[in-house]
Amino acid sequence: MGGNATFINSNGDVLESDRIDLSKANRSKFTNKVIQLLKELNKKFYSKNKVNIWVDESKLVTGELFNGSSSFIFDKNIPDSDILKYKNTSGDVDVIVPKELKQDVFDFLKTIQGNTIIDGVKFIGIANSKVFGETIICMFNISIDEYVVNAQIDFEFLPIDSNGKPSEWSKFSHSSSFDDVRLGLKGVGHKYLITAIVGASSFRDDIVIVTNKSTTSKYRLKKMHSLPRMLKFSVDRGIRLAYDIMHNDDGTVFKIDGKDVYRELKTNESNFITTVREMYKLVFNRLDKNPEDEKLFWSMQGIVKLMNKYMSKNDVQLTMDRLIEMLWGTGSDKGTRSGQVLEERSSKRDYEVKNSIYSYLVDNLTHYKHSKSTQIIIDDYYDKFKQKKSIKEDTLTFKDYLHCTDFIK
Repeated sequence: MGGNATFINSNGDVLESDRIDLSKANRSKFTNKVIQLLKELNKKFYSKNKVNIWVDESKLVTGELFNGSSSFIFDKNIPDSDILKYKNTSGDVDVIVPKELKQDVFDFLKTIQGNTIIDGVKFIGIANSKVFGETIICMFNISIDEYVVNAQIDFEFLPIDSNGKPSEWSKFSHSSSFDDVRLGLKGVGHKYLITAIVGASSFRDDIVIVTNKSTTSKYRLKKMHSLPRMLKFSVDRGIRLAYDIMHNDDGTVFKIDGKDVYRELKTNESNFITTVREMYKLVFNRLDKNPEDEKLFWSMQGIVKLMNKYMSKNDVQLTMDRLIEMLWGTGSDKGTRSGQVLEERSSKRDYEVKNSIYSYLVDNLTHYKHSKSTQIIIDDYYDKFKQKKSIKEDTLTFKDYLHCTDFIK
């Protein structure tokens, strides 16, 4: 989830980023202030490196260089009234930075920590100033009239062309649909659903998987917690083939106990599908391009329409089984695999985010019904959450928030 990073300022004080209240900050004033900040950083970076971070600053103004919920918060075509109605707070600001500049931008930001960048904006610092991956997480203290916020701004390193335009993958991989937000759905639901579909559509129960260093003469079976999924989705890289079939020296397929053997592929050995068109065709087994269907692929509600249109009852069930595993795990009676925590600080918010995703699917998927077995998995997850997590913001009684039983018919 966006936001929630911890920072240490120049005095050694530990600070946590705040949620940005767009009603108190005034959405238009806040976005204008952030754009002014980014332009000043661009100017300072150019002075030091003789290249711009953003070669076309107009794409900052239009919102094209922002991702996640920031993509519509910074979209001037959406009025303040709509933003404040459906998205009046934000955990952070996500801005796209050219991938090839990540080391230079990281080095530059380290040199200006603690500085006032523009009037009303002080750069507190980087969440981890020693290492970084594909994102640099920063905190800026921003003052707008009487409102003051420690705002988290994430610099996301993604492909941008020489004209300053982000690639389709740069936008899609970190997208958040405002159409989904109007329904109370977060962008994470869209990406989780794609991940679940990709995995469910490529389950194989007729093959054997060996580790990536295995050969036909010396091999080791890979430990699997479930049936192998031939395809995997990553928000960083796209869809890839996870396993490659193995052959004997004579060209025949290598087999173990009568089953075809596949070798695990390392990530750097894989080719990734990153266009919406090809992902849509692969996931829903379509042969021809269909611009209307491809447009639906950009939102969670759109993907639900595609699932109802193209997927069998069995494929929908497999997809939902995988999604439930990702959100809440497998339950204590099915092993120890646990779900992904989306809100570390609050079990209540964790539930609310996940339930908004799940309940929408229950209500809108033609071939799916909530079950008692799923409810047991959800209950078990939050019982363990209560026992293991250090909850700062709530002391909820889990049964008060578990309304999924309403779906059982």
